[in-house]
Amino acid sequence: MVNGFTPVKEIEYPDGLISHIPLNVLKEYNLKVVKSGNVIEVYSYDKKVYYNYDPLNREFNQKEKTKEWDGKSLDSLRRSRREIRRLIWCNFGRHSKFLTLTYKDNMQDLEKFYYDWKMFIKSMSRKGIFLKYLYVLEYQERGAIHAHVIIFNTEYIPVEKIEDSWPHGFVKINSIKEIKNLGAYVCKYLTKETLSEYNSKSYHCSRGLNRPIERKITLEESANLMQELLSKGEVVYTSKYDMSVNDIVTNKVEYSQIKVQHFNNKSVTNV
Repeated sequence: MVNGFTPVKEIEYPDGLISHIPLNVLKEYNLKVVKSGNVIEVYSYDKKVYYNYDPLNREFNQKEKTKEWDGKSLDSLRRSRREIRRLIWCNFGRHSKFLTLTYKDNMQDLEKFYYDWKMFIKSMSRKGIFLKYLYVLEYQERGAIHAHVIIFNTEYIPVEKIEDSWPHGFVKINSIKEIKNLGAYVCKYLTKETLSEYNSKSYHCSRGLNRPIERKITLEESANLMQELLSKGEVVYTSKYDMSVNDIVTNKVEYSQIKVQHFNNKSVTNV
């Protein structure tokens, strides 16, 4: 008996320390599934992953960080790009538009851009169009600020109304049909230089957007779910990588990206 609970699970840390976790609070999974629109991401773990317990805030319990630049880690860049891709997958529709907003002059004042953006949103709302959007700022060596914007509104929006609401320079309408993977295409503008220059303000999205659905699944559930996923979708990307802590490999992961046409949302819900 440990802390009044029995039975318990022994969790061993990389330095050999063993923590006893009560089984009535401990949870585990072999598969993590993230549904973003019609894209399903599957993370399959070689060893069970345990969660819902206090990791003791031990330094070695954190994932090893990659090399850093100016206080921003490459892990932060990967997480931001992942969030952008999933938001695009969740909200992209038939009337979505991909814009680039620029200035006539070499405008480098970030606060001015935020003010101009707010005025742009207000101008569109006065026209009866309440934008659902995500934008990514692009860092340029000459310092000029411009934004790459995806508008997710389901209704048709005349280009003239967009141009009239942005009087500071130019509005370029990008052809989405020519872009094979819009999520990856937009993410290329979010670079380590962009994050170093603009920090957390490098990208922004409106409220109320659809968000990814995540579920952690046990070995017993995973076989049936994977069979359903593969029967209704096409695997478009796979990769394998190691999870490590302080240069010690703690788990192996197989990642699959599946594009489906129709899928039952009830099968992938938060636990």
